[in-house]
Amino acid sequence: MTPPSAIRSVGFRALLATQFLGAFNDNAFRLVVSLAAVRLMPTPEARSLYVALAGGLMTLPYVLFSTYAGYLADRFSKKRLMVAWKLLEVAVMLLAAVAFWLRSPPFMVAVVFLMGAQSALFSPCKYGILPETLPDQELSRGNGAMQMWTFLAIILGTAAGGRLAGLFAEHRVACAAVFVAIAILGTLTSLAVTPVPAAGSRQPFEPLFWKGALDTFRQVRADRALLLCILGSAFFWCLGALFQMNILLYARDPMGLDETHTAYLLTAVALGIGLGSQLAGRWSGEKVEFGLVPLGALTLGLFSIWLSFSFNSYGLTLAVLFMLGVGSAFYDLPLGTYVQQRSPADAKGRVLACSAFLANGGIVAMAGLFWLLQSVLHLGAPLTFLAVGLGSMLVVYYICRLLPEFLLRFLIWLGTHSLYRIRIVGGEYIPRNGGALLVCNHVSHADGFVIQACIQRVVRFLVPRTFYDLPMLRPFFRIMNAIPVAAADGPGGVREALRQAREEVRAGRVVCLFAEGAVTRTGNLLPFSAALEDLMRDLDAPIIPVYLDRMWGSLFSFEGGRLLRRLPSRLPYPCTVLFGRPLPAWSSAFQVRQAVAELGASAFPHRRKRPPLLTTLFCRQARRTPFRLCMADSSGRRLNYAQAAVAALALARTLRRDGRADTMVGILLPSSVPAALVNIAVTLCGKIPVNLNFTAPAESLAAAVRRCGIRKIYTSRALAERLAVPLPAEAVYMEDVLARTTWLDRSLAAAAFAILPGVLLRRRLRRGSPGDPNSLATVVFSSGSTGDPKGVMLSHANIGANIEGIYQILQIRPGDVVLGVMPFFHSFGFTGTLWLPLATGMGAVYHHNPLDAKAIGELSQRFKTTVLLASPTFLLSYARRVEAGQFASLRFVFAGAERLGESVAGLFRERFGIEPLEGYGCTELSPIVAVNIPNVAIGPRRQLGSRRGTLGLPLPGVAVKAVDPETRADRGPGEDGLLLVRGGNVMLGYLGDEARTRDALRDGWYVTGDIGHLDSDGFITITDRLSRFSKIGGEMVSHGQIEQAICRAAAGDAGFACVVTAIPDEQKGEHLIVLYQGRLDIAAVRASLARAGLPNLWIPRADAFLAVENLPLLASGKLDWRRAKALAAEWAAAARHPGGEGESGAAGSGDGSRASRETPRGN
Repeated sequence: MTPPSAIRSVGFRALLATQFLGAFNDNAFRLVVSLAAVRLMPTPEARSLYVALAGGLMTLPYVLFSTYAGYLADRFSKKRLMVAWKLLEVAVMLLAAVAFWLRSPPFMVAVVFLMGAQSALFSPCKYGILPETLPDQELSRGNGAMQMWTFLAIILGTAAGGRLAGLFAEHRVACAAVFVAIAILGTLTSLAVTPVPAAGSRQPFEPLFWKGALDTFRQVRADRALLLCILGSAFFWCLGALFQMNILLYARDPMGLDETHTAYLLTAVALGIGLGSQLAGRWSGEKVEFGLVPLGALTLGLFSIWLSFSFNSYGLTLAVLFMLGVGSAFYDLPLGTYVQQRSPADAKGRVLACSAFLANGGIVAMAGLFWLLQSVLHLGAPLTFLAVGLGSMLVVYYICRLLPEFLLRFLIWLGTHSLYRIRIVGGEYIPRNGGALLVCNHVSHADGFVIQACIQRVVRFLVPRTFYDLPMLRPFFRIMNAIPVAAADGPGGVREALRQAREEVRAGRVVCLFAEGAVTRTGNLLPFSAALEDLMRDLDAPIIPVYLDRMWGSLFSFEGGRLLRRLPSRLPYPCTVLFGRPLPAWSSAFQVRQAVAELGASAFPHRRKRPPLLTTLFCRQARRTPFRLCMADSSGRRLNYAQAAVAALALARTLRRDGRADTMVGILLPSSVPAALVNIAVTLCGKIPVNLNFTAPAESLAAAVRRCGIRKIYTSRALAERLAVPLPAEAVYMEDVLARTTWLDRSLAAAAFAILPGVLLRRRLRRGSPGDPNSLATVVFSSGSTGDPKGVMLSHANIGANIEGIYQILQIRPGDVVLGVMPFFHSFGFTGTLWLPLATGMGAVYHHNPLDAKAIGELSQRFKTTVLLASPTFLLSYARRVEAGQFASLRFVFAGAERLGESVAGLFRERFGIEPLEGYGCTELSPIVAVNIPNVAIGPRRQLGSRRGTLGLPLPGVAVKAVDPETRADRGPGEDGLLLVRGGNVMLGYLGDEARTRDALRDGWYVTGDIGHLDSDGFITITDRLSRFSKIGGEMVSHGQIEQAICRAAAGDAGFACVVTAIPDEQKGEHLIVLYQGRLDIAAVRASLARAGLPNLWIPRADAFLAVENLPLLASGKLDWRRAKALAAEWAAAARHPGGEGESGAAGSGDGSRASRETPRGN
């Protein structure tokens, strides 16, 4: 659970209120006194002297008392001191009332001095308490809020001061009463400030203020960065004081303004500082952003010079002063925040006091300089602004010349914030001091700049020499102290780069390594180099895993196959940078890669506040490509995206009239255009479509309907007649629904799609729907191959996350068309052939019977399909019956739902010239977890996307790990364990079954029940299911490993397949049974198993092989494990009782599928 923000706490808000009221009083009172002087003094020289005196006496106390204030702030509780100093303010304002009553200029000046003393004592407390009550990642925003409220108080105080000055002569008592009341209110608010303990400093008291300040200054000099920030901040306040005094004269001569319009000039500056502070705090994010400092200095210089020429236009002068305020905030806020952050905890008050001493000493000097410029040199206000502008430009030059890292941070900040909208997660894991190694995935050529933009400290990157030597980039890399890696020089060049990186980490610096070695071309997380292990060996520094999310698709990524191939879909492009918990230096490359992958799996919730609904994705795509093929089927129906959107909108109007009270709606239709449209339309209505298995037994269908509370089932008369069984709910025939869809429905739908702006159209599409991406999108019943079917609840966000992961690795092209043979009641079909095409702009072509190879081949040839998703059973059928040229357009063939045998893959590859790529998934995971994709060649090297014999790499945003089934301890590479999966694709849970949901979802991980491992590069191999182990003679025996060994022994028969199951055995616990189809020499196979080194307990007996005509399959083509076990039990029972022997196995498959019937044959 995310902890509450300290910025939103009552204590911090009370601090802001206290500061606001104090700053209001300061500025209103000082302006009243200054304007009174301008009014009462008879000559320009006297007015200049009085204004300078008021300004100097307000700031002189900061010089005199800052060191004492810092000592007290470090010795006692800052909250208690704040209350005491606010009580002092009440007393000073009572003295001010007396001075106003007497109309005594000397008395007023004395009260100004006392007010300055109170502010000087208060200052270290208010700034020192910030890092004690706010975490580091909120410190910049906290300072931004403090500055904003301070200058809002300056705006209102200045405006009020101008009004009060006008009433001073007539209402002196009322004027004084306002200041006293505000001081009392500020005292009350200070009581609610978050209490903090005393810092506990034991520094001895130094009675000489200048000696205390100098002692602190000497300590600060050891920290160059802290010293430069203090000096830079002092320079800013000096300029600010000169500005404030000069504006009063600038307004009178040459502008000739009265008191009210003069106050508006000061208000414009304060408003700019307030807004600039808020922007600077927001743009700094969770760090101190030094890139704003040169931007602020440049703004100060340019607009100061402009101000010297703008006095003829009051409006232009207001605008220039406003921009000066914005620049001032950009310049000072990072410096002040860094001083707070960097100062030692027990000396924070003294360091802040030293900073105030230097700043206000300069301010006092500025008062004298101002008098000299105006009264002695008669320079005039415009030329004074010109001199200030030129001085600021010298500061810009100094920053660029002597502090190039500030210039670099400015350029990085400007570039990254122009091109990207970055969200940072876990920034608190970056150590503030000491060495560390960042290990990050590599998605684009801008990754290094994005990482540096997220981190306050300067990062040293390991950069390929070919990029380091590019003339455009070399200056940046040199300023960043990047480490060139000369891979072309062989192992020696790499070792030298690693040696330099080790020295940087040892010296306490931050180094970043892209352990993949290159920018990904596949879109996936590539294998990590073991070089990071050599780099960190024997070092005492953490490894910080970093994951860049959504950088794929940005301007400098390889989405589409080439760099800069397409412009990003939006600017600034949203991305998320996630930092993980530190890992020890001895972590292996595999462990670090796992940590990075797990960060990626947690990234989806951070991408945006509200991920889009599936219907929103469809709407955007339809608007973007209205005339592209959307869907077609073998009956001749064909719709482009515009036609599909209009048809779905019109159908949704009809469905709303039919069933407003229904929550879940049953759909009993084969894969087709009407089935796709009714799924879209039901979702548009805010209902939950449940695609029912029309091949399942009647009792299974009834159980699903009952579990979901379905009252209506949308089907067709033709299918209902073919099933020849009564439906367990009211049948609504699509033929009748389409007849009730009127001309008005279609016209209104067409008008909405054609006319409504995108925002209004999406709002209309969401009408009636929850609008929450985590709301239920569908219920998919699992295949039930290993037990009773379970109702898996998948949300819009689950399916959307799976679609985004698939889209990233598929490199989808505009003309891609999916061949939809998987039924929608299967999660592979629902996600892969329904919503994936609709959300990504692909076309989809459907056929109702996945085993009708002839029709499917013709359909593929006619529509030039490029993507095929099917089970290996279906692929075997196509390899035997589809003509070779009919699949010539295919670019990707993905196999899932069951193991892809080498014989099937080889036959398909030989016939069609394309390699079927095996993947891994399950219904609970929406459903795709991992998949092999083609390798990408880069010159002589290649990036791995597939590895034969594995199930591929996890999708982007999905993490997989193997753990011990009992202890849940992580397993290493190549070590079998129970597979757990994490990511945005993990289901909500099982419908109406909390116990099973608790068992399946543990700490955000889905427990797959599969036994397998990840190799060192992250490729997944499934050994077996946890439920498919037998305990024989006390030893765990894997059914899957025996099946693989038998299939290798029978490799000559392309049609061979087998399944190993077990039945109870009184002596050894369980007894293995082998069901197989095709030809098999049992004796030769048993001998082969023995030669392969399988233990005797793992080798089935000769009489335990059962031949069947076809193995039992589900409608998805997946093996029906439950039915196979039942067949084995029936056969064994018949063998024990010869009198009952017969065709006991001649029964339909467990779900009534068309995968034929099984007939046991004796051996």
